[in-house]
Amino acid sequence: MSVAGSRICSMTTEPPGLPHPLIFGEPGELIELLVQLIDREPVEYPAWWFDYGAIVGIQVDVGFTPDVRRRLAMQALRASLERIVDAGLDEAFLVRSLMADLEDFVNRLGNTAGYDTHIDQLRSSLLEVIEDADARARWRQAMAIRKSEWLTRSDDEVIEAARAGYESFATKYATADDAASRWAHASAWREAASELLPPEIYDHWSHLSLMRALRQQRGE
Repeated sequence: MSVAGSRICSMTTEPPGLPHPLIFGEPGELIELLVQLIDREPVEYPAWWFDYGAIVGIQVDVGFTPDVRRRLAMQALRASLERIVDAGLDEAFLVRSLMADLEDFVNRLGNTAGYDTHIDQLRSSLLEVIEDADARARWRQAMAIRKSEWLTRSDDEVIEAARAGYESFATKYATADDAASRWAHASAWREAASELLPPEIYDHWSHLSLMRALRQQRGE
């Protein structure tokens, strides 16, 4: 066999990356691992499932509200991801992209200096909504994308909502304790992510999935 032929044979028989004990190339495996990563409620971070689930939910059009049940939220999330794959999007591409969004969120979570800059920008925007009619109209339209009821809210109601946001704890600077907590949460997420969905898993799953499809074509 030629060197080129040897390389082609190697590429079709040896999976790239490291093996993973939970991966066999079956449809839905990466989705299930992503849901497992999100579906957690640790004592030190009980909002884990909601915060990370909401980040993914925004991308795949799953509404997360504070009163939603964790079990129902995860069922809806899993179903939405499966529908997207059934519609033709590659599962590895989908999960890898969503993990990139989560990593961006985690990076912002752990970066308190960047968080404070974001708070400055948010408070400036909310103040503009309170004081400027054009800014208020733009904010109303933006909020209506997620909840259509915003279209019927009066100026006074929009101003009240903006003022509540401006004064909320969510628009305060991070304290030293906040910084330590955020760093711990970010570290916990990265540890869990590296265990369930390490970077090499996508190519590994894609290879196994391809081999599985070829075996099915040959009737094996």
